[in-house]
Amino acid sequence: ANRNREHLRVDPGGLSLMDASLSFCIRWAYNVRTDQVSGPEYLRTKFDIVAKTSAPSTEGEMRRMMQTLLADRYKLVLHREVKQLDVYEMRIAKHGPKLTKADSEESGEMDVKDREGFYAFRHVTMTEFAQQIRSLALDHSVVDHTGIEGRYDMTLRFPAGHLPTPQGLEDMPPVMELVEQQFGLTLELKKFPTEVLVIDQVQKKPIEN
Repeated sequence: ANRNREHLRVDPGGLSLMDASLSFCIRWAYNVRTDQVSGPEYLRTKFDIVAKTSAPSTEGEMRRMMQTLLADRYKLVLHREVKQLDVYEMRIAKHGPKLTKADSEESGEMDVKDREGFYAFRHVTMTEFAQQIRSLALDHSVVDHTGIEGRYDMTLRFPAGHLPTPQGLEDMPPVMELVEQQFGLTLELKKFPTEVLVIDQVQKKPIEN
């Protein structure tokens, strides 16, 4: 496992977050993107959390449980503001999407093989794909405005040994062009009014149970 990336597992009996930053926990609890959290640098401090529920719970209930945990154990206090943020808008290209429907409705996963020249996204929704492509290869968040529903298997291919970038390289086009060529989806940088969570107070270390 790559210990530089957060690992989140959710099932009806609880959730586990491994190598997770406070920022990641807040983002997951409130279901927002990276650029929608504004707070101190120490939000990047990493730790593990395992939380069990007393009865089977939905993901929405577990997100609310995490909000309560952050308020109780980290004394999290925040407020909401609307800011103009640069984001990539993902839409269907003029010639239509080129997507392969997944053979199951299981939750998505990502397999990164950068040295071999591909990222494999399996069973992903368009929203999940937007989040994952941003974390890998883009300098701003991605908003899914494709209107495409369901789950898909998507493999982004690029020259082996290179990582896609927003600007591209001498022998490789920008990631936006790769996404349009291979999946029939466009990514255009725009400004959107976006709700941001501003952290007023949070403790670096949790209060013990």
